[in-house]
Amino acid sequence: MKYPLLNDLGVHRWVDREPSYSDWLAWVLERLGTVAVFRILGLELPFNPEDAGNCYVRRESQLDERYLDLLICFDNRPDYAIGVEVKKYDSQYAKQDDYLRSLRDCYVNPPCILIAIPEKIDESQLCGFTLRPWRNVALALREEIAEYAKKNGEENRIVTAMMLGFVAAVEQNILGFGPAAPRRVSRHEPTLVPPDLVTYLGGDE
Repeated sequence: MKYPLLNDLGVHRWVDREPSYSDWLAWVLERLGTVAVFRILGLELPFNPEDAGNCYVRRESQLDERYLDLLICFDNRPDYAIGVEVKKYDSQYAKQDDYLRSLRDCYVNPPCILIAIPEKIDESQLCGFTLRPWRNVALALREEIAEYAKKNGEENRIVTAMMLGFVAAVEQNILGFGPAAPRRVSRHEPTLVPPDLVTYLGGDE
């Protein structure tokens, strides 16, 4: 299977839309499962994952008069859920205050995550949500998809490819890493690799 950064997943009409990333992320999270969901979102597991059952992701869940991007629920824990707002370039965070109040009315201490491009946002703007930058999400997805591929082997090559496609779309269209430099490196050709790409590929170390 080709490495995600070697493929051109440039912006086209469908993948340019912010809701498309929410749709695709929801699909990926459901397939990776409960433990992976918590790792990708940077959360500690509050319960035994085996007791929680399967996770499922609701898109555009209505909370009063607003709609939350992702509501992650678990079969055997009806009292618990994770709220997620997904942002590309929109920096309007005030509505998250309403989401937080509504979620707390329905669930016990629900964690609320904002996935956005900036790696730092003033706490007053987060309105009770916890920032999880796209960079961290993409890195965590790489690790969890690799584990998924090891466990599922030959059975789910297409699913694995589609999940890696999502990572590549995030890296190229949201994080701004194009395929040119990785392609040259893969062919052992001289190239100048952008410093921010080197830092990114180094992970969180």
